[in-house]
Amino acid sequence: MRAAVTMLLRGVLHRWWLSAGIVALTIAAVVAGAIGPLYLSSSMTSLRVERIVGKSGTLRNLSWEFRPDGDPGWQRLRDDAAAAVSRVRANDGYYAAPQVAWITGPRNYDTDLPRNLGEVRWRMEARDDTCAHVRVVDGRCPRGPGEMMVANIDVGRGGYAVGSEADLGIGHRLTVVGSYVLDDPTSDFWYDPVRYVSTPFQAGRPSVPYTPSPFLVTPEELAALPAGDRVVRVDRALHPPGDLDQQELTALADFAAEEASRGPQEVDGGTLGKAEPVELASIRDDIETETDVAIKTILPASLSLIIVCVVLLFRLVAAAAELRRPEVALLKVRGWTGRRLRAVTLAEPLMLLIAGWVAGTVLAVPCASRLTDAWLRDGTPTTMSLAAGVMALLVLVVAVGAAVLATRAVATESLREQLETAAAPRPARRSVRILRTLVVVAAAVSVVLAVDAGDSSSPGVVGQSMPAIVGMATAVLTTALTLRAARWLVRRTSGRGSTVRFLQARAIARRRDGTLLVFPITVAMTVAVFAIGVWSTADHWRASAAAAEIGADRSYATSMNPVAAATLTHRIDPDGQWLMATALATHAGDLQFLVDSPRLTSVAEWPESWTGAGSLPAVSDELRPVDDPEIRGRTISVRATSRIDSDERMYATLALLDSSGRPHSASIGPFPRGQTVTRSTTVRACAEGCDVTGVQVGAVAGTLSPMTGTFTLADLVVDGRATDAFRDSTAWQSSVAEDADVEVGLTAADPDGTTLDIDSRGQQTSVLLQPDGTPVVPPALAGRDSPSLGIDSDAGVSTGPSAEYRLARVRTAEALPVVGSLGVMADLTTMTRASPKTIERQTRILATDDVPDSVIEELADAGVQTSNPMLLSDVRATYDNEAYALSLRLYMLAAAATLGLAIIGVVVSLAVQVRSRRKDAAALRVTGVRERSVWLAAVLELGAVIGIATVLGTLAGAGAAQVVVHGSRLGTVEVGTPRVLTEIDPTALALLCVAVFGVLAVVSALIARTVVRSGRPSALRSQG
Repeated sequence: MRAAVTMLLRGVLHRWWLSAGIVALTIAAVVAGAIGPLYLSSSMTSLRVERIVGKSGTLRNLSWEFRPDGDPGWQRLRDDAAAAVSRVRANDGYYAAPQVAWITGPRNYDTDLPRNLGEVRWRMEARDDTCAHVRVVDGRCPRGPGEMMVANIDVGRGGYAVGSEADLGIGHRLTVVGSYVLDDPTSDFWYDPVRYVSTPFQAGRPSVPYTPSPFLVTPEELAALPAGDRVVRVDRALHPPGDLDQQELTALADFAAEEASRGPQEVDGGTLGKAEPVELASIRDDIETETDVAIKTILPASLSLIIVCVVLLFRLVAAAAELRRPEVALLKVRGWTGRRLRAVTLAEPLMLLIAGWVAGTVLAVPCASRLTDAWLRDGTPTTMSLAAGVMALLVLVVAVGAAVLATRAVATESLREQLETAAAPRPARRSVRILRTLVVVAAAVSVVLAVDAGDSSSPGVVGQSMPAIVGMATAVLTTALTLRAARWLVRRTSGRGSTVRFLQARAIARRRDGTLLVFPITVAMTVAVFAIGVWSTADHWRASAAAAEIGADRSYATSMNPVAAATLTHRIDPDGQWLMATALATHAGDLQFLVDSPRLTSVAEWPESWTGAGSLPAVSDELRPVDDPEIRGRTISVRATSRIDSDERMYATLALLDSSGRPHSASIGPFPRGQTVTRSTTVRACAEGCDVTGVQVGAVAGTLSPMTGTFTLADLVVDGRATDAFRDSTAWQSSVAEDADVEVGLTAADPDGTTLDIDSRGQQTSVLLQPDGTPVVPPALAGRDSPSLGIDSDAGVSTGPSAEYRLARVRTAEALPVVGSLGVMADLTTMTRASPKTIERQTRILATDDVPDSVIEELADAGVQTSNPMLLSDVRATYDNEAYALSLRLYMLAAAATLGLAIIGVVVSLAVQVRSRRKDAAALRVTGVRERSVWLAAVLELGAVIGIATVLGTLAGAGAAQVVVHGSRLGTVEVGTPRVLTEIDPTALALLCVAVFGVLAVVSALIARTVVRSGRPSALRSQG
């Protein structure tokens, strides 16, 4: 026993570089196997916590209303309310201490504020330690009844100057003693900063009253109000621990749902109402879905690295066994049985494998922890799990199996074969041939399953494992084809042709060591190219999906109508650098996203995949509205000459659109036949400006009548100021009803103004003048899945009951801002002119990240909610932290490690072959082959093998990426989400091929040079 152990240790030390390689590869394989389950657990924990804390306070925290029995004092109210909500299970671990506030519900009162804002919807709030959580801008905190502190923005917006008094309709006036801003809006004290937003008065139908931020008062002030006007609000902020698991989240979600659905509950001191609904249940369901995706994608991420490690392990163990052939032959001469020989040849690699397995298991957690710290939420723990241990054990079992196969040949071959100095290549064993066949069949099956998975499926175990399997099958086929080609070339060049070509082909055909390089290179290149392709595709898709959700770097909500928002953005950003007003509407079966199209190029986030590279300026031009004449004033006069033969008196009816987007009509006339007269009317809405969208010529109020003759519009005068609106007839175009057989002409270059030549041929009609270029049907960009204008629609114009409902498609986009692939996009101004009354539109103002703070302040002063904008970076971060995105990070790391390990493995494999190659080189030199020819043949041999493996691995990886990502889901998919488009840069793949081939070619050339120089005839004598 001692002799056996001594021999074992002596062999390990004698072949120390092989022993170190075997241990290192085992460690890498074990870490790769265990890191998947460890990273899976950590990533889901991180995602779970991230989703919870990413929700606003009202969507994750718990809030109740407490109504006391009777009218106790504030201290009693506070204590009773806090005790009522202390029933929250495990509150010490999850929920913060209760925050109790005494509040009034929103009350409307017609105030006497200096700004004369009319009705104000105000709220009061009192609580302990308020002054410790606000920053007093001016004045001080309230100290007793009759005093209040207002938000700093309401000082200017509502006229609540410090020192002034306000009448809120509560029987006495309150003195404004200070102004405040929230010191830390995200703290538990404030629960959710949305509660403290001030919104200005918004004119409209109906109008939105001015709602200032809550007035902060003392409890004594609220105690003076009627008991029915006040209520106690109790908030508990949820603080999930960093190691929150799914079972704990389910318990929290169930409790929150139970609290939100129950009826009022009698408690000590009063009645506790139900909690406000939160979204913990939806987070729980989302995480369950994400976990399913993660299991299918994260666990296979390290498969390729494990495969390459095992293949290289096989190569090193086989090399070590080859070096022990004389030793095994001596033991066979001594009469050792086959069982003892197999045991002694396997003992050395088995000992090394166990040592590597122990070290890998120990190192797995620190390695996974480094990934967690780099990629996941701070504080996410990484702990050893049963799944990780099982995976590490499975890797050891596979490695042992590879070692058994690698040492079997040396242990079972005959004594004659062991004593041969040079053996001809032997055919592959039956078990090896079966294994190769199974690999090819598995690759074919995986490709079929991936193709059959469907367009809406998430990449799963098969899809993520396919590159490694396809890489192995490609390596098997490449090896077979390379050998066949080499044998054919040997026959072709034998006795004729180039000596170098013959030696190259002969070496490939006879020396299987060279073809063994194919396997790690092909698998590594397949996986690396697949990873690059999928990463690039997923990255582009996530950028497209985020842009389709928000449309720009920032998005601000506002209650003003779209035209008013556009007027505001043009006033505070006249050059269109940072802001763009938009509107969202549902119209004629389509989601319509309306934009201020001239600002698209400077504000919108527009991925190239939507309409092609560099196409956004063209899109902006295609949607750009025509310039309408603008007037500003109340009294509008028109000087015109009528020579119309008609039974009705002629009028010019102006279609006007004011600065708030409301349409107006000004019927000016009558204009007697044969006379040039001026007629006027008053339109008060145009005092701040109006666009003249059209002029209708006909009977009063648009009444239809037969008309023949000419009508000249000479001057348009506003508040006594002449305009040149009618001076240039080329600035206008005329139109009549589509089915009317009416001739209308515009006299060109008429010095008297714009002259219409009309012949209705006895039909009743009216003629409409519009600014030149006004489209009959507004142009629109259609999403590919738009119901009316998408790729499945043959019509170029959407259907509708009248022209104002129709849109003309100018091009189709993969996706559009906000409406994704389902909607259409048109110009806001054009659509407002076409249908000013027909649609209720939701308004948002899009902005770039570099918008100045002064512009943001002006938006806030105008009533835009600037405190909590939607951010493109937040949306993108959400996509970047989904399960598949997290798995791709690990996949990319594993692919890089696989490629690096394959390159190192090739170098080691070449180093292992140095001894046998030196002997071959010496034999060739003895036969008279020149040193240069021997070296060149070796370089060409290795270059051909490496080049073929690199190219075919690249092609296999690109094909696998195309199969897996084509139409797959690479993240959260909702209706209208852009489809996945494969984005594989051929230049990047070419550079990768060149880099890998270049490195390996240089190494091969250097090793070949070393072999040839040392392969002198004397080497044959030294080797016996």
